[in-house]
Amino acid sequence: MVHLTSDAAIMYGLALISAMLACGLYLSHQMLGGVRHTLIWATAFALGTIQWALIAGYNSFWDMTDPAFLGSTWAGGLVALLLCVGFRERAGLPRRLGWMIAAALIGLAAVVLPYYVITRYGQVTLATPQIMRTLFALLAAATLLRHRDRREGGHWRKPAGVEAMAAVLLIALAILSAVIGYLRLIDCGCETNAGRVVLLVGLPVLYSGTGIACVLLLTADLSTQLHRIARTDPLTQVLNRRGFTEAASAALIEAARRKQPACVIQFDLDHFKTINDNFGHGEGDAVLRAVAACARSLQRESDVLARLGGEEFVMVIPGLDAQGALMRAERLRSAIAALDVLPMGTRISASFGIASVEQGAEDVTEALEGALDAADRALYRAKEAGRNRSCLAGIAPGQNSGEAPEPAILRSLRTLPERLNA
Repeated sequence: MVHLTSDAAIMYGLALISAMLACGLYLSHQMLGGVRHTLIWATAFALGTIQWALIAGYNSFWDMTDPAFLGSTWAGGLVALLLCVGFRERAGLPRRLGWMIAAALIGLAAVVLPYYVITRYGQVTLATPQIMRTLFALLAAATLLRHRDRREGGHWRKPAGVEAMAAVLLIALAILSAVIGYLRLIDCGCETNAGRVVLLVGLPVLYSGTGIACVLLLTADLSTQLHRIARTDPLTQVLNRRGFTEAASAALIEAARRKQPACVIQFDLDHFKTINDNFGHGEGDAVLRAVAACARSLQRESDVLARLGGEEFVMVIPGLDAQGALMRAERLRSAIAALDVLPMGTRISASFGIASVEQGAEDVTEALEGALDAADRALYRAKEAGRNRSCLAGIAPGQNSGEAPEPAILRSLRTLPERLNA
């Protein structure tokens, strides 16, 4: 006999919402190139569809079987576990498969054993999914609010607006689940008016809100990804000219706020056309990638590194004066000269121009352009003086350190026939 109660109607509605979220997330997984956490979230809401449908069936049909009841109860905790795994995957954190499997098995034991051993329809069985939902919702919220992002060099990152909103929903869901779990444990159920309001109003709203938050997070991630692609050089994975202008302006504004000096270091590779002509463009691309990686290894969190085009790179260094920037340029020049990228031990070199950014300028963009022009002129003076050296704007090249009597690339190419015949 069918008993379509208000409880069952709400559960059927939740099953439908879960199915729609699962389908939407699965389509997002297909469209976004197989992003793993979208598939995990889609699986969680697909399992939620089964859970709510079974609970609705239990409320509608008196002949509900024990396995269906226990399965729907355990699935409630498993949904929270999978959602938490998806949030950790999105943050680039380890999945910890061992403890996830252990948590699922412990939850299954806590559902099944009390049902058959302690008391039939024991309160522990009913409270277990609520306890699991509380724990994993809090863990997912903590992941959103503060974590080390491996994709950003392992730095602590603050939550964006949509992440904070999702964290608030998860915390509210955890509190609600804890209240329901407490009512189950003390064997009150949710039969009182207050309990029914908590269960039949709060749970659907927060559960649906969590699913919508997952969709909004995917939208925000896609927007961030497109913004990053538009600002990043595809070959070297450093900023392009557009991204450099935005990031450098922000860095200079922060340096001005702290009343710190700032400098621009502009450098490019010596005789790069010779490298392409002798070794091919594939080796030339490998050189550019190696130089960018070398510069990133010496980059501080506040520095801005970009490829302006061809073999030309630029760095904005907040917090250093001209002499400090010169020392930084010399470290990078030596590191580039030590790279072993080309065949037969052929070495590469780079020339550097350094200029200070005008402090106290009203227009940061004009100050940046002025420093870039000065650094560019210093760079050309370094090249005219023989390359493989650093030159400060406004100072003759002979007064700078790090000069080489002969460019490394020319010396390597000059001796290449002898090494080939050896």
